[in-house]
Amino acid sequence: MAAAAASPRPRRRRTPGPAERILGPLQEQLHTTAAAAQAAEAQAVAARATLQRRAQAVQAALRPDWDTDRPLAAEAARTLTAGPGRFGRRRAAVADAQRLLDQWATKWRPVTPELTDPAAAAHFAARPPAGDQIQDAIQRYARQRAADQLPQHIQAIRRAEHAAQDAQDAADAYQQTSRALSQRETLRHAHSGYRDLAEDLPHLSEQTTTTRERLTAAQDRAARLSRDPAIAAHPDGETILAAARNTWQTAETHPQTQAAAERAQRASAQHADQAARRRLHDTTRHGPTYGPPGRDGPSLGR
Repeated sequence: MAAAAASPRPRRRRTPGPAERILGPLQEQLHTTAAAAQAAEAQAVAARATLQRRAQAVQAALRPDWDTDRPLAAEAARTLTAGPGRFGRRRAAVADAQRLLDQWATKWRPVTPELTDPAAAAHFAARPPAGDQIQDAIQRYARQRAADQLPQHIQAIRRAEHAAQDAQDAADAYQQTSRALSQRETLRHAHSGYRDLAEDLPHLSEQTTTTRERLTAAQDRAARLSRDPAIAAHPDGETILAAARNTWQTAETHPQTQAAAERAQRASAQHADQAARRRLHDTTRHGPTYGPPGRDGPSLGR
C-alpha cells in the first residue's frame, strides 16, 4: 500500500516589514473613515432633498401672500405721506394706514429684516416694488423654516460633513507618514554610512501613534462641538467647527512634518562631513591611489 501522501506544509506567514507595521493601522483607519463617510453622505443626500422640498413648499405659500399684501402697504404709505390734510379731515384714514403698516411690518419682518420700525416700514412700502428683492429674502426664510421644522435632517447633513472631514484627516495622516517613510528610505540608500532605518523606527512609530491620538482627539472634539446646543443653534456653526479643525492641523501636523525633514537634513550633512574627513585622512597618509574607487567615492587619481 502506498504511503499516505504527506500533508502539505503550512505556509509561513510573511512577517510585515517595519513600514507595513506603521502604515497598516493608518491604512485601516483610512478605509474605516472612508466607508463611514460614504454611508453618512448617502443619508445626507436624502436629507437635503427633503429639506429642499419643504423649503419650496414654504416659498410657494409665502409669495402669493406677499403679492397680496404689498399693494395694500404701498397704498397705506401714500396715505401717510399725504397726511391728515386741511383741518385734519383725513386723520382717521392716516391712523388706519399707520395701523395697517404696523401689522404688515410685524407679519413680514421675519422675512424682510429691513422692516425694523414704523418709519422703516413706511419707507420700504413707499418705494417701487422692483427694489424689494423679496424673492431672495423669501428663499432664505423658506430654507431657515425648513431647517427649523426638520432638525434631524440638518443633523444628518452635519454628520456627513464631519465624517467627510474625518476621512480626509485619516487620508492626510496616512500620506504624511508614507512620505516620511519614503524620504527616510531614499536617504538610507543614497548614503552608505547612513544609520539604518530600523534605528529610527521607534521614533517614527511614536510620532505616528501621537498623530493618531491627536487625530482621534480632534475628531472627538469636533463631535462634542457638533453636539453642543450652542453650536447646533448657531447660524454659522460649520464655520466654527472648520476653524477648530484648521487650528489643530496648523498647530499639530505641520510642525511634525517640518521637524522630520530637519532631522533628515542634519543626519545627511553629518554623514557627508564624516566621509570627507575620512578621505582627507587617507590621502594625507598614503598619497593618491589609482585603484578602483572606494566606498566613499572616486579616488584622487581618477
